[in-house]
Amino acid sequence: MLVFRAVPLSFSILWQLFLYAPVVFLSMILIGFAISIYSIFLYFLFGPVVSIIFAPSVYVVIGSIIPTMIGARIGLQRKGVRENSRFGKMYWPILGYGAVEGLVATVLIIGAGFTFLTLTGLTLTEVIRLIDQDFFKFADKYRETINVLMLVIAGVLLALRAALLVTFAGASVNADPSGRGHTPFAGFGAAFVPLLIIVVFAYCVIPIFSKAVFGVGSSFEFAQSFVDVMFALIEVLLTGTSEEFGWADVPYYIAFIAVWFWTFSLQSAAAVLVFVGRHETAHATREITIETPRMEAEDVRALWKSRM
Repeated sequence: MLVFRAVPLSFSILWQLFLYAPVVFLSMILIGFAISIYSIFLYFLFGPVVSIIFAPSVYVVIGSIIPTMIGARIGLQRKGVRENSRFGKMYWPILGYGAVEGLVATVLIIGAGFTFLTLTGLTLTEVIRLIDQDFFKFADKYRETINVLMLVIAGVLLALRAALLVTFAGASVNADPSGRGHTPFAGFGAAFVPLLIIVVFAYCVIPIFSKAVFGVGSSFEFAQSFVDVMFALIEVLLTGTSEEFGWADVPYYIAFIAVWFWTFSLQSAAAVLVFVGRHETAHATREITIETPRMEAEDVRALWKSRM
């Protein structure tokens, strides 16, 4: 089963992925800055709704694609697959696929928003007012509706990520399983069901871990806790201190990052195994040669005379 084969490789990827942690965090800071500027143009082109939803969606998506593709590159190197491009060029497909996933997320969120207004009978103005008065009271009152809509959004996005994992693996080394340069969306949907199981498992690990270590219960509290931890770590990296950061919590933060990176390593490992399997199949197919019997000289002369 793919998941059992992926786990050992994921730990092999994990320790090298830790070495790239500064690259991951620095990339997220720089890309976040670029997306912030881009969101200003979106605001003037499409209005505040698209700008407010699309920019954060792309940022969150890219933040998960970066370690996944770096992990896939590490895993493919360990499996002997030669990369066809330098490390820096990997960011172009990261941005491209991030924009695709971000666009899908934006459409889903906007659609869910309209569905929520239809089901509850509220207007957008009323929703904004209720959220402004007491967000958690609002969320608790409409919890069931919100949870169903969030589940649908999460299900579609997780399915999309599972379908794109093998594509990410190829993009990380700029190669298709056939050995040619990377073709956009090559490998899309490969081994979809086992990869979907792994993706769902990976994205359930962090909330479970957060509940066990930080005592975070609801999805809203988890999201707030996750954002607080990440911003605290970024602030420490930039300034050396943070109001939200306590040195007594360092072991918990390290454990949080380790588990977080491992979830990406697991997805990378699974994608690598599928990619390598397809690569080996394509290589074996190329080696199959059809031997054509060679005619003897006498047979050739006889055939030539018979046609005279």
